[in-house]
Amino acid sequence: MEPAESLSCFVCVFAYLINLSENTNVNYAIPEGWAPNRLIGNVAADSKIRETMSEEEFRNLQYYFLNIEDKNLQYFAIDSKTSDLTINRSMDWETVCKFSTSWSCPISIDIGTKEKFLKIVVIIELIDVNDNAPSFRSASLNMTFSESDVIGTLKPLDRATDLDTANFSVSHYQLVPATIPFQIQEGSNDEFNLVLNSSLDRESIAFYTFELFAFDKGNPSKNGSVTINIDVEDANDNRPRFTQEKYEITINESVAVNTTIINVTAMDLDIGDNGKIVYSISPDQAPEILQTYTINTSTGEVSVVKNLKYTSSQPIKVKILATDFGKRPLSSSVTLIVTIEDSINVQPEISINLLSSSGQAQATEYASVGTVVAFIIVKDQDGGRNGEVECTINNSHFQQQLFASGEYKVAVKTSLDRETIALHNVTVICQDNGIPRLTTMASFTVSVTDENDNAPKFSKSSYEAIFRENNQVGYVVKQVDAVDADAGNNSIVWYYIDPKDRSVFDINSKSGLITAAQQFDRETTDYYELVVTAVDSGKPAMSSSVTVVVKIEDVNDNSPVFDKARFEYYIPESDVKIGSSYETVLGKITAKDKDINGNGFVLFSLVGNFSEMPFDILPDGTLKTKSTLDREQQEKYDFQVMAIDQGEDVRRSSVVNVTVHVTDINDNFPFVIFPNEENYVKTITYLMPVQTQVMKVEAADLDYDKNADLTFKITSRNDSQAFEIGRQGEIYVARRLQESDVNLFFLDINISDQGVPPKSISKVVYIDVLAKNSSALATTGNNDNQQNVIIAVVVVVVTLLIAASIIVVILVIKRCDFSRKKYVDSNGNVSHVNPSESPIVSNGRLSPPVTKNIYQNGLLHTILPSHQTIIPNGKQPKDVSFQ
Repeated sequence: MEPAESLSCFVCVFAYLINLSENTNVNYAIPEGWAPNRLIGNVAADSKIRETMSEEEFRNLQYYFLNIEDKNLQYFAIDSKTSDLTINRSMDWETVCKFSTSWSCPISIDIGTKEKFLKIVVIIELIDVNDNAPSFRSASLNMTFSESDVIGTLKPLDRATDLDTANFSVSHYQLVPATIPFQIQEGSNDEFNLVLNSSLDRESIAFYTFELFAFDKGNPSKNGSVTINIDVEDANDNRPRFTQEKYEITINESVAVNTTIINVTAMDLDIGDNGKIVYSISPDQAPEILQTYTINTSTGEVSVVKNLKYTSSQPIKVKILATDFGKRPLSSSVTLIVTIEDSINVQPEISINLLSSSGQAQATEYASVGTVVAFIIVKDQDGGRNGEVECTINNSHFQQQLFASGEYKVAVKTSLDRETIALHNVTVICQDNGIPRLTTMASFTVSVTDENDNAPKFSKSSYEAIFRENNQVGYVVKQVDAVDADAGNNSIVWYYIDPKDRSVFDINSKSGLITAAQQFDRETTDYYELVVTAVDSGKPAMSSSVTVVVKIEDVNDNSPVFDKARFEYYIPESDVKIGSSYETVLGKITAKDKDINGNGFVLFSLVGNFSEMPFDILPDGTLKTKSTLDREQQEKYDFQVMAIDQGEDVRRSSVVNVTVHVTDINDNFPFVIFPNEENYVKTITYLMPVQTQVMKVEAADLDYDKNADLTFKITSRNDSQAFEIGRQGEIYVARRLQESDVNLFFLDINISDQGVPPKSISKVVYIDVLAKNSSALATTGNNDNQQNVIIAVVVVVVTLLIAASIIVVILVIKRCDFSRKKYVDSNGNVSHVNPSESPIVSNGRLSPPVTKNIYQNGLLHTILPSHQTIIPNGKQPKDVSFQ
């Protein structure tokens, strides 16, 4: 290999290595959740690699991913030709960035290019969005508080977690309903506790169920909840209570030992050991009483343990105690008044079968009248009247029914309602007919078991909520609450919204908190009637419903909308007489505002300063003229009208473009531009060929379209059809002229527009046909040249002074109006020839009426009698041309 070739290869390899070392960085930031095929950016443009190479090199580049083992490449795609980097698979921040220790999550991918190798490092910052709600470790949590716990007692809780970054982490917690005796306490070192903030009473409420909501920092905020169930443990805070304030009984001295003389009953509202009761005879009594009477510690049956002896008619007072089994026992006492009769008559004996193993008679709320709750057997060992026994019951809800001799049924007498009386004390009193009559009493309790006979009852007969439109989703609309008088599951209430309203409103099924499920637009719906149903947990369940009226208040969030995108009106130009009104209503501009009251009341006004404009608009949108209109001065008006509502906090407005077209009426007579002299004479020779144009009558009309479309017609002549006039006013030789045609001819030309009715004028033109005479031709030719020079000068002057001529026209109009009346006949035609100035026949040749020949600058000029050329309304012609 030659040295030169070696050096060349070395340079190529070195350049290639330099290219390989060239890295370019590009940074992008995108939110998670972008859909596939969405463009992230153009790598070539954003990396500016175009600046590092030629156009051809750049055009031939191909792009591809370098590290094909990179697992993050599954989320991206690159166009090999255009270098467009797009989403290939939607990304979830919590999946892609689950190992990130901060909110930042950069993803690096390497892109290479072919033809000319470059490495482009693309850093994509994946931004977290609030797509996860806070969540707790479990859906429910069971806890226990004692009713003896003091205010401030803490129970630790687990915080909620949010998979999103710190920007959307949990911001605060809330307990629902707020009426519970608990609150959340957050302390340092990540402490999170449930705190007792008021005293508990298990006998009033033994169980609490509520929701703990966690809200994140998103907008709108997302939330999650956990159901907390609190069991209230019993504390021994209730003493036993006897069913009667005192007990009284009369017994015979002959009562047998161990005879039960009465049954006392006490109840304790506590439960467990705290509610168990033991009966005893108070030791703080005379020994004689303690030795005579005893009581069953479990049942409260008081018995005689020794033979009685009548000693006095004064009753004996026996103090009986009822004590519970609490760690710190509580007790209460009652007095049993015992009267001993001096008689050998034996008291009746009462035996009660409660038909239950629970120690209490049972009756359901649904028990019908006559349902038996207990069976009583009464025995009296006496005979005759002393053995005749009559029994009564001292509870109005029950009655005794004689079943057989000495046997009774205790049956339901009236309907029972557990919610009114849950436990009935029934005393059976039996008396014999001895002298004195002996009485025996026996007591028992009837427990009324609950039936689901009460539907939940709302605290109000109806509810009303009012809030403004454009609310946030989750906005608290109303709290409804219902109470069920039943017990147990029969009293647990759940809340539901009618299915047709569930897309619009949400309700917490446990708390009855109604929230907005959408953002409301009053212009779509401004009134809702929700039917909320409260259902208990009984079988079968019972329910009740209440109507919640929701009214959406208006916000001025709509601008007036015009009924048309553009308003156009057409009005003829004014032909107003003196003293008449200029006002003409063109129409009404209308707009609507979807808001109501002042927010939807629209007024109209012109935009800008239009004091000189011939229109006005009323507040109700009526558009009318306020001055005359002249199409020849201005044929179209463009302006804007504003519609503005009358909102209190903010006013909204819209603007619409309005165009008024002024249409033409035939209010202008044609006028002659050329010839502009009275008794104009055109000189030719009889040698002029046929169809040669002699001259052209130039005329104009200031009106528009057909009102300005002019026709020319010869109405009077003496030329024996030697000349004719064309559509554009050109006068030409119609036949071959003879030497005999040498004469002065006149043509009376009628110039008429096409209006309805048409307006017209007349113009007399003289054509002087001469013989072949050089002197005459020379004179005529000089005269024509002189006229052409004058015409050219006039055109230039008119062009330069056309703006100033408008002012002159106004002054000329007044003068011309009078002159026009002199020559306008009843048909609207204008004659410019005065009969007194008719052509004169002399020596067989027609001559002009009166002419003067003057020499000026060595040229002969023929001056005819002057007649006024009438320009209707004094308006100047727009175009001037000469032939």
